[in-house]
Amino acid sequence: MGILSPWMLLGLLSVPTIVVLYLLRLKRRAVQVPSVLLWRQVVDDHQANAPFQRLRRNLLMFVQIVVALLLVGAAVRPYKLVPGMGGKRTVVVLDASASMQATDVKPNRFEGARAVVRRMIDHLGPGDQMALVVVGQRARTACSLTANRQTLRAALAGVAAEDTHGNLKDGAAVAGALAAGKEAAAVFVTDAASAEVEEVRLGKLDPTLVRVGTRARNVGLTALSARPSPERGRVPLVYCQLQNADSVAHTVTLEFHQGPRLVDAREVSVPAGGSKPLLLQDVPVQSGLLRAHIRERDDLDVDNDAYVFLGSGKALRVLVVSAGNLFLEQALPIDPGVSVERVAPADFDGALQFDVAVLDKCAPPELPPGNYLFVAKPSGERSPLRLGAEVEDPAVVDALKEHPVNQFVDWPRVHFAKARPGRLGPGAKALVETRTGALVAAQQTGEHRSLALAFELTDSDLPVRADFPIFIANALNWLSGGMQRASSLTRTVSTGTVVATNGEVTADYPEGSHRTLTDASRAAVLCPLRVGVYHVKREDGSLDIAANLLDEAETNLRPGDSLRFAHQEVKQHLSPALVKSELALWFLLAALAILTGEWWLYHRRP
Repeated sequence: MGILSPWMLLGLLSVPTIVVLYLLRLKRRAVQVPSVLLWRQVVDDHQANAPFQRLRRNLLMFVQIVVALLLVGAAVRPYKLVPGMGGKRTVVVLDASASMQATDVKPNRFEGARAVVRRMIDHLGPGDQMALVVVGQRARTACSLTANRQTLRAALAGVAAEDTHGNLKDGAAVAGALAAGKEAAAVFVTDAASAEVEEVRLGKLDPTLVRVGTRARNVGLTALSARPSPERGRVPLVYCQLQNADSVAHTVTLEFHQGPRLVDAREVSVPAGGSKPLLLQDVPVQSGLLRAHIRERDDLDVDNDAYVFLGSGKALRVLVVSAGNLFLEQALPIDPGVSVERVAPADFDGALQFDVAVLDKCAPPELPPGNYLFVAKPSGERSPLRLGAEVEDPAVVDALKEHPVNQFVDWPRVHFAKARPGRLGPGAKALVETRTGALVAAQQTGEHRSLALAFELTDSDLPVRADFPIFIANALNWLSGGMQRASSLTRTVSTGTVVATNGEVTADYPEGSHRTLTDASRAAVLCPLRVGVYHVKREDGSLDIAANLLDEAETNLRPGDSLRFAHQEVKQHLSPALVKSELALWFLLAALAILTGEWWLYHRRP
């Protein structure tokens, strides 16, 4: 609380003035009377006008004093601090990623963040404008700049948290676009647990961090895969990783289910703030869907489940078209579930009988449909990348970490002597970027996928890093559609991944809803935002799509204390920006109510 016009406290002098006036209010004229015996009351009133006499009780005088005090209270302009913008243009960036579903804030972090934004909307003042940007896997504008509270409330009520990675970087970019280059405040309402905004330039945005979240009590699944074991026949090798975000160690029960049947359960101890990788060779499962589940409840449930499809044990067939590449020849056979054949570029006549073809420094202009990894010289319509000019010492400025190909690959630490960063082909996506173009790009067309590298392996230190075999394994797994390649009726994706197909398509969602995905152009797009299995029905059959979170950043619930942007660090604020809300109107209304009541009582008396 405070006052904006303290000099108006001089108005309190009106209170003793009222009292003095009541003491001196009687003005009598002298009148001759035959006797004063019956005028004793007149004499008493006359004595009351004398100085230092006791003031008699008078209700009307007290009413006038109260009204005077209220008017002085309004004149000094009292205020209190409330969440608000104070006449600013404000863009609220609301984090809707998986970690915002943590229940350390009741009922969860996202609802706590929604309550913060709702209070900001309630305190919009004259001249204030607000926009709402919601950030999950992608950033989207829920409401453009407006002063209409109802519009903002409706937009806020229509958003929900997703089981996806959070992309605050895109949220900051959208906020800047909404501000249109003008000065504006940007309020980031987030747990700041996985903020990757170091390269974001805010321009004229004035940022504020409102943090939600208090602790990191969570153990979650961050990796799950399976591959056939050549030594054990149909029994697969199951690899999974558990991560503990808490500051103390936890022992949890890891279960494996096939349908309603529990096929395996074991206790796993996960160190404090660390992870526990497991390679299991004795899980008694067959081909089909395998669900891994952490039984214990903690602050986040969405990372307690993950799915993988088990093939029939058939090895992945890979054709390497190369004049000779020692690095590829050493990395590809590391996976026992991969069968590799090599041919010279002159002998290559197609790869229809192979699951993946690796084209090393060669790319025929015309290729049949298939899954291709282009190394160094991508070209043709099957390539997702069009090479640009040669650049020396290109630095990686961005890597799409959530893409399966980039998992556990630290691209910013890879050094390139030279490369030819290029532009993307139709429908392609940049996985690794430099300032002059894409270094790694991916593309999916129908059931076929392709991946392209804009550099020769010998022109980088990638082949001598531990990341290289991981990258090769990720690339083969993604290009083949994972282990589910043995059955074209199943596949696994990360939540937030766009799956496109054609024709009449419907889908049954994990929460039980049924939706039609086909639009007027007969294109169908599925973007799973919840962990679970999606049953997709197409004209040529059905397809089961399992969506997993498997994200270390989202499993790590530890709230951040700041957001580090390119040129500034924004510290945590326990509340949004506070502005002065004046209370003078309430004082005036109270005075008016008292005067109205006095007037009504005066005219009601007989």
